[in-house]
Amino acid sequence: SGLRTDGGRGGGGRPRGADMAPAGTMKSVAMLGAHLAIIACTLAYLLPVMGLAMSYRCYRMGLQLIIMTSLAKLYDKHGLPPISLRRFDFSALKAWFQPVQSSTDFHYAFIAGALSGQRTVMERPLALALAPSAVLAAYHAIVHIASLPFLGERVKATIVVPVYNKMRGAQQN
Repeated sequence: SGLRTDGGRGGGGRPRGADMAPAGTMKSVAMLGAHLAIIACTLAYLLPVMGLAMSYRCYRMGLQLIIMTSLAKLYDKHGLPPISLRRFDFSALKAWFQPVQSSTDFHYAFIAGALSGQRTVMERPLALALAPSAVLAAYHAIVHIASLPFLGERVKATIVVPVYNKMRGAQQN
């Protein structure tokens, strides 16, 4: 389980630099990059300093990144749905889908998919549609940064942990 590095051909290849970090760290760094990209796309959309066309592209890219990260998290938690081409078992699919549909990751993916259905640039996107996902991405980015083994303990103690505690406290209030 995890990301395929061989282009789906089944060769078992590893990406360059994979011998420097364990697979869990590579996945954590990839998810960190995706969460930071969601934050960057949200800011580029809300502050259109590069023009409206680029702002709309960032909006769409942000929605696509939200779908991608949400589906990756759903895959990590629940695996693939039990679908077979030979025999369709609706009860097994229903049993798999019960916990999936109550997951917040499913909700974020569903909403982002519904919002990404806008086809033209002339249709105005919802201004704050990316905001909840960007806040969640910031929270997950802090969690991923805290779990990176190559980050010094001093940096974690002085920067990452206080920011995490502040965000966690704001969630609970």
